[in-house]
Amino acid sequence: MNFTLKSKKILFTIFWLLSFAFFNLPGSIRYINLETLQIIFLILGIIWFRKDLFKKKFLKNQKSILFHSFLIAFCFVLLVTVYLFLVFNNVEFYDPNIKFKIYFLLNYIFLSPLFEEFVYRYILIYLYPTKIFFTQLTVVISSLLFAYAHRFALVGNILLLLPLFLLGLVLGFLYAKKRNLLYPIYTHIFYNSLVILISVMNS
Repeated sequence: MNFTLKSKKILFTIFWLLSFAFFNLPGSIRYINLETLQIIFLILGIIWFRKDLFKKKFLKNQKSILFHSFLIAFCFVLLVTVYLFLVFNNVEFYDPNIKFKIYFLLNYIFLSPLFEEFVYRYILIYLYPTKIFFTQLTVVISSLLFAYAHRFALVGNILLLLPLFLLGLVLGFLYAKKRNLLYPIYTHIFYNSLVILISVMNS
């Protein structure tokens, strides 16, 4: 059976939502943890969408993509730092009690950006050259879901949702403009790396 790219994304979204809904049910039997579930969906997604993800044109100009991604991440970290200082009078991105162990670092710097960019940008954002408004709408929706998924990092303060929502918008519009998933992936990895660096320096 042949599926269009749109129908494949819809099916993947349904399976993903059902799996995570079941995973979060009170008293549900969990044979795997959240990170393992993310890895499974990431691998399945890469296999199913490999023809669209690994086009040769997406793999060109790696140095330029890396440079621009780092520049965007660096500027956004500066803006978030100013926001945190003005609103909270500190620059704590996350709960200071979090221990930066190797497992946490690998998950935060590599697994999370890969999985989140695949789901929140590639799967949820629809690129229509003739329907710009619809593309922008899916960027906003994916950014809201992206921010909500990080609610565990709010440390009881809803104002921390704003930087996460804005980060989702930056990554979403970057993907919509470049139409290359490597841009938001690299930007997300650089952003998380800089956040970890600042957090370690402040600890």
